[in-house]
Amino acid sequence: MEIEKLLKIMVDKPVSDLFITVDMPPAMEINGQLTPLSSTPISAGMVRRLVFATLTSQQQDGFVKKK
Repeated sequence: MEIEKLLKIMVDKPVSDLFITVDMPPAMEINGQLTPLSSTPISAGMVRRLVFATLTSQQQDGFVKKK
């Protein structure tokens, strides 16, 4: 799973929020309804990769240091 694919879905549909949570499938709020994008929960490592793909190196360092 890649963040770009998730963001593309958001552009193509009336999505207001993207939820990326450890041990839960990624989900989006579409027309006021929370809609899982799969039935497979994502691991802590996958959440980290998805989020870090949106951050600069400096932001990643700050996140690791300050949580």
